[in-house]
Amino acid sequence: YLSRAIDSVLNQTYENIEVVVVDDNGIGCEHQIQTQQLMERLYGGNPRVVYIKNDTNIGGANARNRGADASSGDYLCFLDDDDVVLPDKIEAQLKYMVENNLDLSFTDIKMHDTNDRVVDVREHGRYVKSLDNFHLLKYHLMHHLTPTDTYMFRKDAFFKAGGFKQRVVSDEFLLMLSAIEAGLKIGYLNKITAIQYIHGDGRISSAE
Repeated sequence: YLSRAIDSVLNQTYENIEVVVVDDNGIGCEHQIQTQQLMERLYGGNPRVVYIKNDTNIGGANARNRGADASSGDYLCFLDDDDVVLPDKIEAQLKYMVENNLDLSFTDIKMHDTNDRVVDVREHGRYVKSLDNFHLLKYHLMHHLTPTDTYMFRKDAFFKAGGFKQRVVSDEFLLMLSAIEAGLKIGYLNKITAIQYIHGDGRISSAE
């Protein structure tokens, strides 16, 4: 899935993008070697792609934080290696962020099965009626303003909120909760910007 995810970012309508790939397999294991070979074969020499290898497995939340630390841009998005972003995600979401002077925004998302059939659509506009932090907290506790693939942060605001906290599950839920509690200015872009794939191979957000 990895090259599909990376290519979906490199093919954005907005071109000023840096892709930071964090390999959390642990150096020397079979999956790490395969990942490194793929990265060198497909993206070696690409100045827009940064490949980082963790010495040992540090978990999804810590790996995402390491990628954020290594990034050079002013804004951050996150993408699991088995998901994709739609072609205008960055352009549309960045424009929305800048025009509204936001610290964080989230969007809608579609869920597909392994045959690329839509199995669910998460549309927050069904219940998000106010964007003050009191109401966002209520919506988040009741409905979950997730997943990670939909987020865009100002980089300084991401660290102000404390970044991802390592948990077996729900680190994205805790990140949004921390962002609300930190008083970040948060907006909702009523637009599907990503596809999350549902399959049985294990995910960062799973307990496997």
